Amino acid sequence: MTGNGGLLGRLLSSKVFRPLSRTTYAVYLTHVWVVWVTAGARRAPIDLSAHSLLLLFAAEVLVAFGIGFLFTVLFESPVIYALHYIKKVCIFEEKKEGEEGKQAEAVEFGGGGAQSGDNDVSKLKKPKQEEMIKMVGNEVA
Repeated sequence: MTGNGGLLGRLLSSKVFRPLSRTTYAVYLTHVWVVWVTAGARRAPIDLSAHSLLLLFAAEVLVAFGIGFLFTVLFESPVIYALHYIKKVCIFEEKKEGEEGKQAEAVEFGGGGAQSGDNDVSKLKKPKQEEMIKMVGNEVA
């Protein structure tokens, strides 16, 4: 964050807008289908009065956000969860392999190696199921 938004940036970054911001991409992807289906399902020409257009617009927005929310919950959040999990597991494995390599080098060159305690692989923390569930909750909320 650059901090250039001022009051408006702080307002739009508040926790109130986070669920809305998570669903907007899915709404963007699905709103065309909603418009296409509503236009194709009409048996009569569209009434161009302000009241009729406002109701049509409100209905399409509500349906698009409903479908967007479902897409977010069913597809986007699980994928984000899986990517976070894979990233943590890969980083854990990478650090573990890197630490073992450092220990082997230190022992070969007469360094402290495992005795020094700096390269202790057991200090690395593997993500627990509870932490992953919290991550998913934060992604959806």
